[in-house]
Amino acid sequence: MLQDDPLSQGTRGEGATQLAPQRVRVTLRPGEPQQLRVRFLRAEGYPVDLYYLMDLSYSMKDDLERVRQLGHALLVRLQEVTDSVRIGFGSFVDKTVLPFVSTVPSKLRHPCPSRLESCQSPFSFHHVLSLTGDAKAFEREVGRQNVSGNLDSPEGGFDAILQAALCQKQIGWRNVSRLLVFTSDDTFHTAGDGKLGGIFMPSDGHCHLDSNGLYSRSPEFDYPSVGQVAQALSAANIQPIFAVTSATLPVYRELSKLIPKSAVGELSEDSSNVVQLIMDAYNSLSSTVTLEHDSLLPPGVRISYESQCGDSEKRLGEAADRGQCNHVRINQTVNFWVTFQATRCLPEPHLLRFRARGFSEELTVELHTLCDCNCSDAQLQAPHCSDGQGHLQCGVCSCVPGRLGRLCECSEAELSSPDLESGCRAPNGTGPLCSGRGQCQCGRCTCSGQSSGRLCECDDASCERHEGILCGGFGRCQCGVCHCHANRTGRACECSGDTDNCVSPDGGLCSGHGHCNCNRCQCNDGYYGALCDQCSGCKTPCETHRDCAECKAFGTGPLAMNCSTACAHANTTLVLTPTLDDSWCKERTQDNQLFFFLAEDVAGGRVVLTVRPPEEGADHTQIIVLGCVGGIVAVGLGLVLAYRLSVEIYDRREFHRFEKERQHLNWKQIKSRFLAWLVLKAVHNAYSPALLAFLPMMSLQIFPVASLSGRRPEQKDFLLMADSQPFLSLDGDPVAAEALLQDVFGIVVDEVIRKGTSASEKVCEWKEPEELKQLLDLELRHEGESQEQILEHCRAVIRYSVKTCHPRFFNQLFSGLDPHALAGRIVTESLNTSQYTYEIAPVFVLMEEEVLKKLRALVGWSSGDGVFCPGGSISNMYAVNLARYQRYPDCKQRGLRALPPLALFTSKECHYSIKKGAAFLGLGTDSVRVVEADERGKMIPEDLERQISLAKAEGAVPFLVSATSGTTVLGAFDPLEAIADVCQHHGLWLHVDAAWGGSVLLSQTHRHLLAGIQRADSVAWNPHKLLSTGLQCSALLLRDTSNLLKRCHGSQASYLFQQDKFYDVALDTGDKVVQCGRRVDCLKLWLMWKAQGGQGLQRRVDQAFALARYLVEELKKREGFELVMEPEFVNVCFWFVPPSLRGKKESPDYSERLSKVAPILKERMVRKGSMMIGYQPHGTRSNFFRMVVANPALTRADMDFLLNELERLGQDL
Repeated sequence: MLQDDPLSQGTRGEGATQLAPQRVRVTLRPGEPQQLRVRFLRAEGYPVDLYYLMDLSYSMKDDLERVRQLGHALLVRLQEVTDSVRIGFGSFVDKTVLPFVSTVPSKLRHPCPSRLESCQSPFSFHHVLSLTGDAKAFEREVGRQNVSGNLDSPEGGFDAILQAALCQKQIGWRNVSRLLVFTSDDTFHTAGDGKLGGIFMPSDGHCHLDSNGLYSRSPEFDYPSVGQVAQALSAANIQPIFAVTSATLPVYRELSKLIPKSAVGELSEDSSNVVQLIMDAYNSLSSTVTLEHDSLLPPGVRISYESQCGDSEKRLGEAADRGQCNHVRINQTVNFWVTFQATRCLPEPHLLRFRARGFSEELTVELHTLCDCNCSDAQLQAPHCSDGQGHLQCGVCSCVPGRLGRLCECSEAELSSPDLESGCRAPNGTGPLCSGRGQCQCGRCTCSGQSSGRLCECDDASCERHEGILCGGFGRCQCGVCHCHANRTGRACECSGDTDNCVSPDGGLCSGHGHCNCNRCQCNDGYYGALCDQCSGCKTPCETHRDCAECKAFGTGPLAMNCSTACAHANTTLVLTPTLDDSWCKERTQDNQLFFFLAEDVAGGRVVLTVRPPEEGADHTQIIVLGCVGGIVAVGLGLVLAYRLSVEIYDRREFHRFEKERQHLNWKQIKSRFLAWLVLKAVHNAYSPALLAFLPMMSLQIFPVASLSGRRPEQKDFLLMADSQPFLSLDGDPVAAEALLQDVFGIVVDEVIRKGTSASEKVCEWKEPEELKQLLDLELRHEGESQEQILEHCRAVIRYSVKTCHPRFFNQLFSGLDPHALAGRIVTESLNTSQYTYEIAPVFVLMEEEVLKKLRALVGWSSGDGVFCPGGSISNMYAVNLARYQRYPDCKQRGLRALPPLALFTSKECHYSIKKGAAFLGLGTDSVRVVEADERGKMIPEDLERQISLAKAEGAVPFLVSATSGTTVLGAFDPLEAIADVCQHHGLWLHVDAAWGGSVLLSQTHRHLLAGIQRADSVAWNPHKLLSTGLQCSALLLRDTSNLLKRCHGSQASYLFQQDKFYDVALDTGDKVVQCGRRVDCLKLWLMWKAQGGQGLQRRVDQAFALARYLVEELKKREGFELVMEPEFVNVCFWFVPPSLRGKKESPDYSERLSKVAPILKERMVRKGSMMIGYQPHGTRSNFFRMVVANPALTRADMDFLLNELERLGQDL
């Protein structure tokens, strides 16, 4: 012990001695550990330096107003715990290069949105005020600060933290407790982001503050990495406190895990709680004492810690790589036992420094090794020798009488043999003690793991496995050998004693050409096939009977000389014109003539041969010549007809244009569409004899006909008379069908696309059910209706339907209209194909796989499987079924009788399809175990662990956990990393229902909300929601690569999924799903992605988040609006409090009365047609509105309209 000053409080924290001893020499003998006791006393009033580092981007404007008044309040609160406290101030925005900050000169001078606001030029980091005890100086300097602005959401906070840690002289840090308070409302840039601005030089880890306190070389160096920031803070002994808003809280919590001795707190939107947040964080940090060494250990030296945190003498916890005690009170002393151990000799002494993180004092340890024996240096009753049962000399224990063993651990009275190790080895054995699988304690083996036996010679986990399961799950492993259950054999009990799969159609085993082993045929040499019914040298039935058919029918062939003898078993019949099918044999006679025959076995080994004689040869020269000539003529006629068809199509279009003009002119004399077309051609074109010749075919009289000869006809020359009936069917009339569709498309474009997306139009035209039935004329009659009536029906359907593409439709999680996706839907419906085989949907099979591959890559999987499903509910049901099948494959054949009681787990905020799926799959809703969620609607992993243990205790088998990324009401994201840890521990399938929130993966800014999703086994994702792809577009993504979908759902229908097709049958994806016909859902997403690109879709997601944040800020400014909670996603939940309830929150009937407001306002807005927004109760919360910001066409004006309209509708309540 070189220096050991006693622990003391000092004077008001000054001069305190909190760490003892201060300097120690430790001499180690290789292989022998040494312990050192380190004491720590938490002194009262220990000095504090606090540096306040603030984000001054424009979104922090209201926070700056609060911080300007912060200095005095903060000093007063800190002086409650210490008399020596100083505070300083610094600020940051971002690097002043594109794309982080606009470099337009006017924007560099004034980056704020309004020219009327006070705003300073952007900067990376500005050290404003060195650490001082003058609160007025703090408030004065901060009062001179103004907000600035940048372009992107992440800020340059890492630059600021690094400079604050490196520039200790400029900041004025003392050798006391150092706190750095970091406040921001957004995330941070990190190493590599600087490349976007052309900055490639890594941060050099040096201070670069100029005379004005600005980080002058920010445009030259990239942002620091997390590791650089953590190392700089640790080296400077600075404890960071991250005070951030709720939206970024998860990110900073993850960051805090990477930075030792750091804390995170939730900052209110205007920073009003910052003083309390700092005090809470300071109390937490200062009451946590962490002892660690801050230098690299020399090779061969290992250090471990044990902590004694309470007042007892008992050491708490296992050995760790650092010592830590939490909730240490003022004046409390804690002890740390530091164990040093060397495995080799050190060439020279080594200095180690230990310190309690966050405190300035250090312990220096001089580390020496003793590699020579000093036998005169004996230690009596050494602790090393079983706590004093012997004396330590020259590194060897000399035991006291009655004790034996290398460490004197055994008592002579308890041993039957003087040789301590003889009982731990086989007779005359020289191998390792206890077979190397246990420890020899006082002549007896204590086995480890799953070893057993007197000498631990048996390993009960070393048996062979089948499909990854010990003894295939059909036996018990004992001493390395599987003891199989009844009817099971094999080294891994993989063989079943059943023979069901070996029985041939004739009832024999393996067709008599093999034997049945493991319920599979093992064929004799030369035979193959599942039932050994084929062989390489065997003739086919056609080859067997060919010679008899030829000799019996035609008297030729190899058996012609002895046909009656060799073919006595065959009866032959000649048939001149039989109906040929696949069962007929196709062979050639000896003179190479083709003939067909049918062989049919009859009783007694006889066979009936039905033969069609070969066709007589003929001279085909004339046929070939005539065919060539005919082909040339046909091609010529085809070209003529093609030209005529093009002219016809053009004429029909002219007729259609004329029809529209006629409707505008009310030209009632012409009633037949086709006659009107003729008139148009006659009036506008030169006289055509072919046209006139065509008129009598239409039973048409034209007066005067003679006057048309030799001159261009005029309109007055025609008197049209026709008595035609309207077409009641378009079958066989493609021109009329085209005209109808063009009219319908015109109505859709005008009424849905143009008016339906206009804010000046109504969201819906509300009618009561009985009235709506009359307006729509829903009755289906025996007689058809005219096309004009059909078009009017189309208009009525659109008129009285809800326009989900309207910018004021906020009712569902889907809304908006993407034109490229709509184009894909139109093409899909027009092609009307089913996506189950490549032969009928080749384009879409390949396209679906490419789209699924892209979605899997966004999840974080390089391979996998997937399928588009008819809705997110089906995706979730599929996931449950797949998880069940993977665990119990027999359930596909044997059903529920093959299953034990199962349990699946999901949170109480999950989608209701989980319980529906359990009921539908026969598991029952009782098998769904509901896990508690926190106040924000996130699953609590600790309760998940508890529910799993409870289910096991009740005899149920857990098999799946369904987490939610984007809950339906609150928009919450479950903590996937923590849930994945639980699933991994228990071996459970993890399904993530990201139907609503999955599209956030496209955003680099917000994808952290789904951190850990790559660890899931399956993911449900609905692009038709946030991406506005259009109903429906629901993907189920799997990490599995073993074709689990097809194995679970496939039935191999022979009329669809033939295995001998001419293309790769793996492209037939229909057996992956439970339905037969499956609509194409990939084209609309593919077309939209092609048009928008990933970048455009990312902007769409980020815009939704930005508008949701704008709505939240506007809500807070208005009287009568109250947030249910700060949103994490684009679900903004709030109450509208009408004038009559404001200020009456304490009234006993307040909640009941407030619950009636939302239904009333909903009825008013729907009847008015101004907008639609959903509402619901939630737990104990009364009815509130759920605003969904999903339509890509929304603007801030729509957010303002929402609030204004609610105020108008509810002003009289």
